[in-house]
Amino acid sequence: MSAISRLGGWLALGVTAALGLLVLLGGQSPMHARLDDAYSRVVRTQFIDRHRLVVRPTIDDNSGVPIVDLSPDVYRGKDTEAWLFATRSFLLRDIRRNDPSIWTIENGQVVDIEASTHLTPTPFANRDAWRGSVFFRSTPVPATADVVLVARGWAGPTLRLTDNPGRLQTGDPRVPSLDLSHPPAGELKGAGVDLYCRAGDPAPVARIRRIGDQAAAWGDPSEHCTVEAAGRSLARQDFEALGLGGRLVVSTAGRRFAFERVAPSASNGAMSAPTPSNDRVRAPEIAWWSRAIERDYVRASWSTTSEAAPNADIRTSIDPALQNDVQGLLDDFMASQRPPPNAPAIAAITVMNARTGEVLAMASAPQAPINSRAAIDQADAAARAARLNENLQLLPIGSSAKPLMAAAILAVHPELVRLKVVGQHEADDLLGMPIHPLGNHPAKGEVGFDDFIQYSDNIYAATLLLLGSADRGTDTCRLQPGERYQLQEGVWLTQDRPKSIFEAVGPDGVCRPEAPGGLRQLSWAERLADFFDANTAARGRVTAHHADRNCSSGGGRYGDDAHDSTAWRALLESSPALMPCAFTESSPAREALAIDAARSFRSDLLPIMLGNGEGRWTMVKLAEAYSRLVTGRRITAIFTPSDFTGYPLIDGFGSRLAVTHAMALVPAGTAAQTNLPAALAALQTRLHGHGLVLGAFAKTGTPVTLKADYSAVDRAINLLIAHGLVVYDLAAALPRVDAGGESIVIEPDAPRPSLAAAAKELKSEPLFQEASARFGVRAEAVVDALKGYAQEIRDRRQPFVVKRNALLVRVSARRDDGGDDGDADLPHGKVLAIVVAVYDPAHPSPGAQLQVVASGRAADASAEPACAFTVVVNLQFPVQGRTNAAADLAATVLERSLAPRLVCTSRGKGP
Repeated sequence: MSAISRLGGWLALGVTAALGLLVLLGGQSPMHARLDDAYSRVVRTQFIDRHRLVVRPTIDDNSGVPIVDLSPDVYRGKDTEAWLFATRSFLLRDIRRNDPSIWTIENGQVVDIEASTHLTPTPFANRDAWRGSVFFRSTPVPATADVVLVARGWAGPTLRLTDNPGRLQTGDPRVPSLDLSHPPAGELKGAGVDLYCRAGDPAPVARIRRIGDQAAAWGDPSEHCTVEAAGRSLARQDFEALGLGGRLVVSTAGRRFAFERVAPSASNGAMSAPTPSNDRVRAPEIAWWSRAIERDYVRASWSTTSEAAPNADIRTSIDPALQNDVQGLLDDFMASQRPPPNAPAIAAITVMNARTGEVLAMASAPQAPINSRAAIDQADAAARAARLNENLQLLPIGSSAKPLMAAAILAVHPELVRLKVVGQHEADDLLGMPIHPLGNHPAKGEVGFDDFIQYSDNIYAATLLLLGSADRGTDTCRLQPGERYQLQEGVWLTQDRPKSIFEAVGPDGVCRPEAPGGLRQLSWAERLADFFDANTAARGRVTAHHADRNCSSGGGRYGDDAHDSTAWRALLESSPALMPCAFTESSPAREALAIDAARSFRSDLLPIMLGNGEGRWTMVKLAEAYSRLVTGRRITAIFTPSDFTGYPLIDGFGSRLAVTHAMALVPAGTAAQTNLPAALAALQTRLHGHGLVLGAFAKTGTPVTLKADYSAVDRAINLLIAHGLVVYDLAAALPRVDAGGESIVIEPDAPRPSLAAAAKELKSEPLFQEASARFGVRAEAVVDALKGYAQEIRDRRQPFVVKRNALLVRVSARRDDGGDDGDADLPHGKVLAIVVAVYDPAHPSPGAQLQVVASGRAADASAEPACAFTVVVNLQFPVQGRTNAAADLAATVLERSLAPRLVCTSRGKGP
């Protein structure tokens, strides 16, 4: 450890820990003429003593330029750790205040800094070992008697401090005890609390005490109890300070007690609120999100002021009780799983009010430490996943994409609702269209539209997509003997079918895939964009439909082609100076389905129908889309509280009724072997007693999971593979570039001229030019990567997935860019999206027709619901031994959290 590390960490830790131990052991801390603390010690030892702070004696007092400033070396970035500390603590703010009372200046040099009382972690070397706190500036006030409050509730115990932070001194010696084997239902107040593992234990397993504006935890684990604080295990006599959002966890006999540090002033419904000392308190249920919106807020207002932190409460639609419940449910589930090594175990649950669009809960895994300030590393999937809430990230959604795609296709081709195909377990072609092996679930003899949704039939999905992508002309494709489909009951078509825009008719009347060419226009893609406000274009290519929302080009205020800040509309409109495009960490990532870039039906378009490849959605957007399916209205996901239900109807959305009718069958289909049917039956019985009718519209999914992010080069190579520009040379057993009329095998020891020739050929290909624009790669980098893969082949490794007849599919062991539910060689996750709606027959909406089936549930979503909630669960890792664990989790959310909210009438009041 360096001298800097020892001074920057241990001195600060020593002060805090020493004070903490004095308090915990009942001693008295010495009071000096001035209040010393860790922040001032770090500034003194790391900046003043090392001349990182300089004085500018010639500055005019009225110029506004600070007389004390950082040294030029710090500003130039030559001293990275010092610059990090200056920017992440209040040091820069103290400098810019230009307050002479802060500094002591002698003989033209800064020699001291006044003490202060706020919190920030130190970024100096070996910061993983840092266990103290650095204090910021605030006004000391006398400590009150009841300084710690432990409240018991359904969500577990919470730890609060009284409003006045007080000086750094010992608290009141009155300390109540809490026996964890028989915890009381009420509250405990005092200077702290002693936690006993079991009745009769001679000593507490943990002690909580007040230290100034902090809570301190002291561990004394036993054979029966373990103690964890601030994310690390506490050994005997170990001490840890609990900042805002910090947790003390005591585990015993399979039970877990988590005491969470919260701030009283955040209990007024705000997720982030300012304090008198310019710090912010955050609701612990969504502390990660509070920090994200605060960072976005600063970026959004950077053009107007450098002191841009919000100065008002930030309120959110998140329901704290529901958020705690759903996050706890997900945490417990993740603790029971063993996801694959070397991959982030990604999971997300979104709960939305389907009538108002309010996002009520966003549980996420993995979670970042509450006080994490680490920068996002886009190249490190695990670090990125731990920093960002997964409900806001683009994830494969598997077959839960099928209802959305089907609704768009049926709006253009309503006759396809009568489509029937022959059931198959696997198909090598689709009514003559070569698709390579497409796996499927066990299928019936004849599969219709209801069967397609209820049992998630992939081959039907592909056929619906193929016929829905017909050319606008009159050309047809001749069917081979044995091929057939029907659009009218009992009438099988065996002669021909419409030609798709991805095919060309041969001289024999048989259609063959057309060579990749220009962009293809799909009329149903426009309906998909209109119905769900989805970006059907590739990243960076925004359609005219969304031009008014393209903030980056100045066309509108909400959403660019990377993130959509529409959910923050209320907040942004209250602050007109903010730049919405800066809201990136706290807003959903913008989907980019790349339907306009689809050149191959099998590799580019079909994965979007099956919820893989480019067909990735955020869970917030998926919940919004499903809410629109069931209500027929332009529900917009919002992050601010609202009781607005007057969203306009979506024109031309009649196709949704056929889709929701089929979705009502899913609990008895692909979700039949889960806990969902029983949960819905119990809910239905409860509602029936109040004269209400239940509607449950669901879809399961089995997405190809995100094992790790592909690099930009690998994504480009996968695109070239999909279109035959990079193939597997069977004779040489090596990758080959087929471009510009040349075929060049990439040898493990290929000389530079050979690689240069291959790169030159690639550059001439329009498809590579598009890949280069999309992924920002050079042809030389692609060829170099292929040479590296050739070396791996020589070393008996398998850098590619190769299927039948040496068919090169994609780069291996990373992310599948075009998979489907039948790719058995890839790991799969589980998804469930469900809308539970309650219909009130006693107060029907004008023109609404409530269709009820024999089971007593709504047959489709033709009626107006009195209330409705959407739940989306996405598990991005293989779950062992379960048919669909996402459906099981959704069932628990319905039973435990949403059931009381669903007893509602059309008048908005309980019966």
